[in-house]
Amino acid sequence: MTSTVGRIERIDQRTGNLASLDVMLADSDRVASASNFWRPDPNAGSHSGALFNWSAISAFWPERSVLCATWSDLSYAMMQLDDDHVLLRSRKVGARAVYVSFLEVAPQIRVGSWERRFIGLGAAMLTFAVVRSRQLGFEGRIGLHSVLQARGFYTNLGFHELDDPGLNEYWESYLELSPDAADRFMAKSSGA
Repeated sequence: MTSTVGRIERIDQRTGNLASLDVMLADSDRVASASNFWRPDPNAGSHSGALFNWSAISAFWPERSVLCATWSDLSYAMMQLDDDHVLLRSRKVGARAVYVSFLEVAPQIRVGSWERRFIGLGAAMLTFAVVRSRQLGFEGRIGLHSVLQARGFYTNLGFHELDDPGLNEYWESYLELSPDAADRFMAKSSGA
């Protein structure tokens, strides 16, 4: 069963109309549906197909939430959250954060793809991680590991890469969003 947790409004680049995407707490059926929509197009280039196997991810970590941004019954972005992460960087010993395990936008709308239908969905999805962090009393703190290609995206949003990288098993860099950076990110996201 899915439940709506919020909305993201974006201009549909195809029509020029405002679209309101529902952000839902996804169940396995929604994850499977998104995975089918994100299947590789044999005629497309390197941006075709999901980067992650979302059905396997949600099955491996069933205790973690998966959020989907959905419009016209199609999922255009997904993010998996861990509600109880101990920060690696914080000066506050034992500080906790929401950990973004995975974040991905549909291959059809990625930078460099043939159709960038909804721009800014990745950043918009991260606002829900900040809100969740604040709900849990973590002051907006977020931790995540990033592939090299996405590191600039996160640093432009205010995430800081650790000097001691904290590489995971995939050799991805570890980044954190501090409470102050979360405040700036949310103010910028709301247009304030």
